[in-house]
Amino acid sequence: MMPTFTIPPVTIAVATQKGGTGKTTTSMALSAALARTGDPVLLVDLDPQGHSTLGLGLDVDDDDVRARTVRELLGDDPPTLRAVEHATGVPNLAIVPATIRLERVAQWLYGAPARDRRLRGALADAAGRYRWIVLDCLPSLGPLVENALMAADAVLLPCRMEARATDGARDLLEVLQLLRPGFTDWRILRNARDGRRALANATADVLFAQYADHLLKTVIPQCDDLNHAQFKGVDIFTYAAHSTGAAAYTRLAAEVRALWAPANAEN
Repeated sequence: MMPTFTIPPVTIAVATQKGGTGKTTTSMALSAALARTGDPVLLVDLDPQGHSTLGLGLDVDDDDVRARTVRELLGDDPPTLRAVEHATGVPNLAIVPATIRLERVAQWLYGAPARDRRLRGALADAAGRYRWIVLDCLPSLGPLVENALMAADAVLLPCRMEARATDGARDLLEVLQLLRPGFTDWRILRNARDGRRALANATADVLFAQYADHLLKTVIPQCDDLNHAQFKGVDIFTYAAHSTGAAAYTRLAAEVRALWAPANAEN
């Protein structure tokens, strides 16, 4: 039986406007790393491509998966959160999956009342059951991401170590400040650092300097095992527990816990 807690979970949105920054890799690996500490974690897939869903081994063509997704939570008569949660192969980690059908709801949300607050209401059902909720966002600034930003206690922005490293972060931060003026619980995660690309790393470091107060200490190295794990439909710790990627996300989980874990974490 899942333990119950007297404090609400911490919700972390993993988001940037730019594609290819490692949002899904980070969402999956961070969720698994937090779950490995014994904390119950819920991963919510908000990308119609369903990459987190597929990456944790769920079959998007399975009737049960297709019938119980995040899509249902965003409509006018949503089910309970419990009704759309699915177990994964990772102890302490559950997922609310996504399929391509979510795209139609995303289009409908543009004209829906309170369009950016629907997810926050749905996640209230997680209180007392999870320590963490991780929201895997699509590379967009539309209503699905708006819902994630409004529901989040913290926002994590993965950025690759490359020439235009901060472009996606800058755009998303503008939207975040429009939706939640004065919100400061956001951090940038430097991702895919390749030690062989000294010039690219140096260029990216110059760009990141403007966000010095919001940079996480953890830097994720370039690690092919992180991608291979997704292709296999398992988390990085199941696929390659001793890889540099697994070690980096273990450090990230520790840093996230130090930053945002509830002050009162007693059962």
